[in-house]
Amino acid sequence: MADTKWTKEQEKAISDRGKGIIVSAAAGSGKTTVLIERMIQLLSDEKNKIPADRLLAVTFTKEAASSMKEKLSRAFDEQLRRDPENKWLLSQQNLIQLARISTINSFCLDLVKSNLHEFDFQGGLDILDDSVQNLILQEAITQAYEKLCEEDYESYKLLKNAFADKTLNEITDNLYKFMRSLPFPKRWIAEVHKNFTDDKIFDSFIKDNICVAQTKLKEAFSMYEVFEEYACRKEIEGIPFIKHIKLNETADSDRELLHRLRKLLESGDIDTIAKSDWKFSTIKRFPSNKAFNASLDDDIRIRFKDNYAFCASYRNKYKDIVAKITDMFNNTKLIMKENMLESDRIFTVLCRVCEDIDKISQEMKLERNGVTFSDVEIMARELLVKDTENGPVRTELCEEIRRNRLYELIFIDEFQDVNNLQELVFRSLSDSDNLDIMGKNVFVVGDIKQAIYRFRLSNPELFSKTRNDASAPENSEQLEAILLSKNFRSRESVVDFVNFLFHYLMTQHTGQVDYDRNEELRYGELYDKNNKPTEIMLIPFDKDYKKTNGYSVENKVIAQKIKHMLENGEEVKDHGSLRPCRAGDFCILVQKNDEITLMAKALEEVGLKAYSEDTNGYMKSREITLVLNMLRVIDNPMNDIAMTAIMMSPIMGFTPDEMAAVTEKSKKPNSKLKDHIYQVVAASASAEDSHEKEATHISFNNKTLQDKCIKLNKLINSLRYLSMSMGLERLIRKIYDMTDLMGIVSLYLDSDKKRANLRLLLEYASSYEQNSQEGVTGFLRYIDSVSSNEKAFKQAMTVTEGSDSVYIKTYHASKGLEYPFVFLCQLDIPLIKKDKGYCSHNKLGFAFSFMDNSKLMRKTSLYYDKLSKESKAEEKSEKLRLLYVGCTRAKERLFVSYAPFIYSNTAYEKVIERKVEIVDRLRNIYSKQGDSLENVVADAETMLDWITITLALHSTGGQLTSWLGTDNIAVSGDEYPEPEIIYNEYGIENTEQTQEEDTTISEIEADKTILRNLLDKFAFEYDWSGVSTPAKLTVTEITAAEKEKQTEKTEPEFYPSLPRLDDEFDKLSAAEKGTFTHKFMELSDYDKAHESVKTELERLVNQGYFSQKEADGVYVEALEAFFRSDFYERVKNSDNVMREKKFLVSMSDLDLSENLPEYNGNSGMLQGIADCIFHEPDGYVIVDYKTDRFKDLSQLMGYKTQLALYKASFEMILGEKIKSCYIYSFWLRKGVEIKL
Repeated sequence: MADTKWTKEQEKAISDRGKGIIVSAAAGSGKTTVLIERMIQLLSDEKNKIPADRLLAVTFTKEAASSMKEKLSRAFDEQLRRDPENKWLLSQQNLIQLARISTINSFCLDLVKSNLHEFDFQGGLDILDDSVQNLILQEAITQAYEKLCEEDYESYKLLKNAFADKTLNEITDNLYKFMRSLPFPKRWIAEVHKNFTDDKIFDSFIKDNICVAQTKLKEAFSMYEVFEEYACRKEIEGIPFIKHIKLNETADSDRELLHRLRKLLESGDIDTIAKSDWKFSTIKRFPSNKAFNASLDDDIRIRFKDNYAFCASYRNKYKDIVAKITDMFNNTKLIMKENMLESDRIFTVLCRVCEDIDKISQEMKLERNGVTFSDVEIMARELLVKDTENGPVRTELCEEIRRNRLYELIFIDEFQDVNNLQELVFRSLSDSDNLDIMGKNVFVVGDIKQAIYRFRLSNPELFSKTRNDASAPENSEQLEAILLSKNFRSRESVVDFVNFLFHYLMTQHTGQVDYDRNEELRYGELYDKNNKPTEIMLIPFDKDYKKTNGYSVENKVIAQKIKHMLENGEEVKDHGSLRPCRAGDFCILVQKNDEITLMAKALEEVGLKAYSEDTNGYMKSREITLVLNMLRVIDNPMNDIAMTAIMMSPIMGFTPDEMAAVTEKSKKPNSKLKDHIYQVVAASASAEDSHEKEATHISFNNKTLQDKCIKLNKLINSLRYLSMSMGLERLIRKIYDMTDLMGIVSLYLDSDKKRANLRLLLEYASSYEQNSQEGVTGFLRYIDSVSSNEKAFKQAMTVTEGSDSVYIKTYHASKGLEYPFVFLCQLDIPLIKKDKGYCSHNKLGFAFSFMDNSKLMRKTSLYYDKLSKESKAEEKSEKLRLLYVGCTRAKERLFVSYAPFIYSNTAYEKVIERKVEIVDRLRNIYSKQGDSLENVVADAETMLDWITITLALHSTGGQLTSWLGTDNIAVSGDEYPEPEIIYNEYGIENTEQTQEEDTTISEIEADKTILRNLLDKFAFEYDWSGVSTPAKLTVTEITAAEKEKQTEKTEPEFYPSLPRLDDEFDKLSAAEKGTFTHKFMELSDYDKAHESVKTELERLVNQGYFSQKEADGVYVEALEAFFRSDFYERVKNSDNVMREKKFLVSMSDLDLSENLPEYNGNSGMLQGIADCIFHEPDGYVIVDYKTDRFKDLSQLMGYKTQLALYKASFEMILGEKIKSCYIYSFWLRKGVEIKL
C-alpha cells in the first residue's frame, strides 16, 4: 500500500510506536485498511524484528479474519517480489501462517484446547451447535426447578407466586446468560444484594426518584405557562374571551396544585407525599366549550374554539406529567423498603437456581465432550485471571505468556462490540503492569457510534472507558487516542445529511456520545461536485392496501422508485468511472425480518429480483415443513394434517377434488366417526379380494387417483420400514432420494436457497443424532419444543447475490457494508419493546417487578424503577446508533421513507398527531416558551420521530409540516450547515377508472355465433388415452428405466440396514462425499480453485457455504487433479460457462426418435440439471461429473441415454449445436468425450 495517500490521522495511527493506540474510527474512515497497514509495517520492520507468529489479531467474523490473513499474505508476497533475497521477509512469510488471526471465540477455544488438562474435558473438544445448546439449557432449567421444588418447596413457591411460568423461564434464561458474560459474577451478585438491602442506597434511590419527579414537574410548569398565557387571554379581536369561558379560574386552581406539589417534593418526605391529596381528580372539571355565546360571529367562534382546544391540549399534557409523578409515590417508605427486601429474597432464589443450571448443563456438556463459545470465554478467563480480595490478578499461566512475549502485538477490531469478559481477557494479555488499563502492545479500533449489539451483551462503555484512559494525562506515556473522522465512502451530500441529523440528535444523554465537531464526519473528497440531494419520500399509510396486496404502500412505492431509477439509468461511480446503475447498487434497510419477505414481494411485482439473508423462519420454510410432515407421517401415519400436507404437496400432487374424494371415502356409513386418511389410502392400495378389516379394498373409479394412492401407500410403508433400521440423517437422505425432493425444489426461483436448506437439515439431524438416541419421535418432539424460538435454526446461506438483485437487509445486518443507493425504511416502529418486567445491567445490577397473588397486585421497587429507566435510555441510545449505521451505508445517495405507521391499535390520525406534537414542542423551544431539544429527542418513540425533529428544523421543513397539516417553524440562530434535501409526495397508484353503473336491465338477444362457439367448447371431450403417462419425468428416472431394460434387473425398492455404530457417526459415506464434491464444483470460484483447492474450500467454509464436516468430505486431491487437467484449460478459456443449469422442457418439443423412440412425442415434461455447460467456437460442450468408483473409462459409456437427453434439451433451449458431451470421473481423474 505504498502508493496510498494517508491522512495525517491515519499516518499517525499507522506509524506511532511505543504506545498502545486506541483508534476511534468513524464510518467509512478506512479503519480496517489502517489496521492492516500497521500490521504490515510492524512485521516488515527489520530493525525491531517482531516474528509474525507473535501476532494476535482478533475480530468478530470468520470472513473478516480470513480477509485479514489473506491481505497480510498478499502484502508479503508483493514485498518479496520487489526484494526476493530479503531473508527477514522470507521468514515472515512462512511465520504468517502461524499468526493468531481469528475471531475472539476461536482464539479462546485454541487457548482452552492448549490447556485442556486444567479442565474435566477430554481431547477432541467440540463446539455444540445452537440447537443443541438450547436443548441443554432448557433441560437444565427444567431439572433445576424440579430440584428446587423437591429440596426447598417454600423457595419454589416464592418464585411461582412472583412470576407466571413463561415469565419465570424467561427471567431465569436472561439472568443465567447475562451472568455468564461477566468476568466475576459473584462480585456482581453481591453488589445487587447490596442495592436491595443497604439503607444508604435505599435513601439514594428515594432522592433520585424525587429528583426525577422535580425534573418532570419543571416540564409540567413549562406546559402550564403556555396554557396560562392562552387561557387568560382577555380578548380575541376585541371580544372578551374570559367573559365567555372562564379558563382563568382553572388556571388559578392548577397553579395552586402544581405549587403544592413542588413544596411536597422539596420537603423530601416520601410518606407525606404519598398521603397528600394533591391529585388533579380533586380539581373541578375543565369548563365546557358549550359556554360560547351563540350570538358570536362564526369567525370569532372558530377562533374562540381553536384557542380553547389549544388550552385543553396543553392542560392534558401537564396533567399526564402529574399523573406519572403520582404513580411514583403511591407507597409509603415502609412499603417501598418491604418491596426491596422481598425482591432480594426472590433474587437470592433465582441465583441459586442459576447455579444449579450451570452445574447440570456442565454435566451434560461433559457427557458430550462439547462446549459453547460462552463456555470457552469463561474458561479462557479462568486460565488468565483470578479473583482475589484485592481484586482481579493475573494467573501464573498469564504471567508466563507475558514473560515469553507470546503476543508481542495485539490487534482488536470492532472493539465497541466486546463484552466485559472478552475485554478482560485481552487486557490481561497486554504488557501493562496495571491490569486496569491496556498495555503498550495493543492496537484497538472501534466506534461507539456504531455499537449496536447490546442484545448480544456487548458493552460499548468499555470502548469509552479505554478511549478516556488513553486521553488521560497520567497515561500519556502508555496510551494514545487517535480520531479518524474523514469519510472515504460517501458523497458530500450524504455526509452533510448525516452530520445535520446527528448534530441535533446524538448526545451523551441519547446516544452515549456527544456528536460534536470531533465526532462528525468529514468529507473525503472522492466524488465530483455534482451532489445528489437526500430525498424525503412522503408516503401515506393505507391498512386496506396491505390486506389486498400482501405488502404496504411503502413497499410498493420503494419498489417502483428503484425500477424508475433503473429505467432512467441513474449514474453510479464505479472504479473511477461512471456507469448506469444496476439492481445490485440498491439496498433497502428494514428493522424487522418479517418486512424482508414483504419487500421482496413488492419488488417481484415490478419485475425485480431481491437478495436477502433471511436467517429466521427456517422451520417454517415450505421445503423443511414438507420434510417434517413426512417424518410425522412416518412416526404416526394417522396424523391427518401431516398426511394431507404431503398429499397436496408437489411430491404427490393430489388435487383438491381428489382430496375431497379421499375425504368422502373416510366417512363410515351410519356413523359420525371417520377413518383416518391413511386408512383410506391403504385400503385403496389393497388387493380387491382383501378381507382384512383395516384394508378392505376401496375403489375410486378414477385410475389416476387410484394410482396416486397406491404410490403414496408404497412410499410411506417403505419409509416406515427403513426408519426401523436407519439413522435419522440417512432416513432424511432416503426421503430426498425416493421423492426427488431436490429436483422438485430446483424448479422454484429461489431453488438454490431451498436446496441449501434441505442440505442444512441433514446437518441438524446429524447433530441431533450425536446428542440424542430418541430417533424420529424425539427429533420431532425437540422441533416442536423450540418452534417458538426463531433463532433456534438458521436459514442456509446461498450464492444468490449478484448485480441483478436488489439487496434487502436489516439495519443490523448492513453494518460494515456499503451501497450506492440506500433506502431507510420501516422507521416508525417503536424504539422500546414492551416492558418485560425485568432488567439487567453491567453496573447497576438486576431488578424486576413481581406479582403478589395473595393480594392480586403487581409490586415493584425503587431499584427496578431506576434500572428500568436507565435500561430504556440505553436501548434508545442503541437505536439512535443503529440509525447512524443505516445512514452511513450510502455512497451516492440516501432515501428516507417518511411513512407514518399504525402499530398496536393506534388510529392513523393519532400517529400524525404525534408528529405534529413534536413540531409544536420544537416551536415552543425556538419561541423561548420552555422545553428543551434534549427532552424532545429523549421522548421520541420511533426513529421517524427523530427524523421529524431534524427535518422540521431544516429550512425546507415547511414541506414536511405542510404535509402533516401544521405550521412551519421559524428557526433562526443555528449556524450549523444545512444539507440539500428534496421532498417528493407519493400515493397509491390507481389505474382503474371508476364509472357510474347503469342499473337499468334490458333484454339483449344472444349472438348466435358466440353461442354456437360456447356450446362447441362445452361439448369438447378430452382424450384421456395418454393419462397413464407421467406428467413429468426426470432425466434420472428415464436413465434408470433404460438401465433396467438393458440389464433386465430392477433395483430393490429399499435396502434395510443395521444401525450405525457410535464410532461411525462422524464418518461420511461415499455418496455423501460425492455430494459435497459436487457442491464444491457448484459454489467455488474456479480461478481461485485453480490456484489452490484447499484455500478456496477454506474460504467457502469461512463464509458459511460449507460446514467443516462437509468440507472434510470433499475429494480435494481429485479436484486438484481436475484443475490441473487439459480439459479444465478448455473450460477456463471458454467465453460462457454455466454451472448447475436447470431445465424443464416439453418432451413433445424434443427429437428423441433415434435414441428414445418410446418417449418421442410424449406430452409430459422433462426435468433435469446439467453439472456444467461451456461454449467453444464450434459449439457447446455438456459436462457431467461423476464421483462413483469406476474401474475404467468404458463404464462411463453407460450414461449415453442421460447425455442424449441433455443434448436434445439444451439444443432446443440454447438454439445452438451441442457438439459433444464430456463425462469426467473424479475417481479415475480423467474423462471421456462422447460425440452424439
